[in-house]
Amino acid sequence: MKQDVTETIVELCAELATQVEDYFRQNDVRRELSHKERKQLQGSVGLLVKDALIGHATHPYAPVPISLRSNTYSSTHIEYRDVPYRMHVKYVYPALKDMGYLQLLKKGYLDRAQGKGKREIYAVTDKLIDFFKFDEPIDMEFSNDTLATRLTVSNQSVPVSPPVVVSTKNGPVKDVHIPPETKAHKAIRGRVKRLNEYLKQHWIDLKLTPEQWVEMSRGWKDRNGDYHTLNLTKRSLYRVFHDDKLKTGGRFYGGWWQEIPSNFRQNIIVDGKETVECDFSGLHPSILYAKEKHPIPADPYGPIAGSKHRDIIKRCFNAMLNSKSRTTRAPKEIDIRPIGMKWSKIVDRIEQFHAPIKHHFFTSAGMWLMREDSELAEAIMFDYFTAPLQFCLPIHDSFIVHWSWETDLTERMEEAFKNRYGVKPKIKVTKRRRTKAKAPPELVSAEDFTLEQLYNAMNQPHVIRNTLFKHSNSPY
Repeated sequence: MKQDVTETIVELCAELATQVEDYFRQNDVRRELSHKERKQLQGSVGLLVKDALIGHATHPYAPVPISLRSNTYSSTHIEYRDVPYRMHVKYVYPALKDMGYLQLLKKGYLDRAQGKGKREIYAVTDKLIDFFKFDEPIDMEFSNDTLATRLTVSNQSVPVSPPVVVSTKNGPVKDVHIPPETKAHKAIRGRVKRLNEYLKQHWIDLKLTPEQWVEMSRGWKDRNGDYHTLNLTKRSLYRVFHDDKLKTGGRFYGGWWQEIPSNFRQNIIVDGKETVECDFSGLHPSILYAKEKHPIPADPYGPIAGSKHRDIIKRCFNAMLNSKSRTTRAPKEIDIRPIGMKWSKIVDRIEQFHAPIKHHFFTSAGMWLMREDSELAEAIMFDYFTAPLQFCLPIHDSFIVHWSWETDLTERMEEAFKNRYGVKPKIKVTKRRRTKAKAPPELVSAEDFTLEQLYNAMNQPHVIRNTLFKHSNSPY
C-alpha cells in the first residue's frame, strides 16, 4: 500500500473535525476553540470514528460502547487515550449524532452517587459510511477488501497503552496511574514492549459461521453488567499491578481474545491456523500447596459441595483469598443460593478441605498470587515468542497456541511451574471442535471446483483479513 490506511483515516477525520467545529459555531455550542481544544476535538472525532469503523468492519453496523464516566478518560486508559471527558462526551459525541454521522442504539446512564453506570451504545450511519467510503472495495478481487478492513489489520491501529499501570480502588472509585520510574518498572516495561512486538507479527482472528458473526456482533456483558463488543485491533498487552512497588497484581490485559465469551474462544485462529487452549487447573491453590510442601489436590473445588456447584465454590474460594478480613456474608456478586448453605457454612467447608493453606484466607493473598501467576505467564510466552513463527496468547492462567502444539505447551507449562515451585501442576486442555475425516479425503484438482466455490472460500472475512495482514505487516 502506498499510504498506510490509518493516514487516510486521519486526513478524513481532520475534515470531519472541521465540520464539527462549524457545527459548534452554528449551534452556539462553543464559540472559538483554542489550539489545544482543537487538537482535543480532532482526537475525539478520530477515536469515535475509528471505533465505529472497526466495529462496522467486523460486522455491518455493529454496536460500539462509549463510557459516560468521567474518571474513565485518563492518559492510562486503553480505550479512551488522552481524550478529555468534557470534549468527548459533552460536545463531540452529541454533535456527531445530531449531524447524522453516528446513531444511538441504546442509551447509557451514570449514577454519580453510587459510582455506577452503563455504557451507551452507538453505531455508524450510512452518512458516515459514505463520507469515509468504508464499504467501497479497494481491490476488486475481494469485496471485503475495503478501507475498513485494511484499517482493522493495520498495526498502526493497535491501541497504544502504557505497558505498566497501577490500579487501586478506594470504594467505588478506581485510581489508575503509571508507577514511579524504578529499575524494576523499567525492566518490566521493556519486557511487555518486547512481547507486543512479537504479537504484532501475528494476525489473531475468529473463524465463525455467518450466524455466529451475527451473534458476536450483538456484543456481550461482563460480570459487572458492562457492555463490550469485538475489536480485532486490540492486540497489545499491558500489565496491571495493584501497588507502586509492583509486588501485587501484574496480570496481562488488553487482548480482545481475553474479553470475548469463553464459548467463542474455541473459534480463535492465529495466522489462519486453528488453536488449542491449555490452562493451569486450580492455579492459586496449587501455588499455595506447593509453597507449603503439601500434595496438590486433584480438584480443589468440586468435592466441597458437589461437582455441580464447583464454579460457585471456586468463586467463593477466590473471594476468601482476596478479602482483607473475615466476612460475615457472601460477596454480593456471588449467588450462593443454589448451594443451599449459609456463607458461614461454605467458609467452614472450604477451610476444612483446605486446612494446609487455610491461614492464607482473608489475608489478601490473592493479590500477591496474581503477581506469581503473571510471572509464570510471562515466562511461558517468552518461551514461545522467541522462536520463529510461534505464538502464545495469554488468558491469565491459560494459554492459546496452534492446535498441534498441545503436548508441547503442556510440557512447557509443567516445566515453568516445576522450575518455580518444585512440583508438577495439574493442566487442563480445552479441545476445539475439530471435525475429523472418517476416511482419507480424495485428492481433487482445481477443475473439480466451480469458480463460485473458489471465490467464496477465498472471500471469507477471516481469510481476507489474514491475507491483507500478511501483505501489509508481516515481516515473513
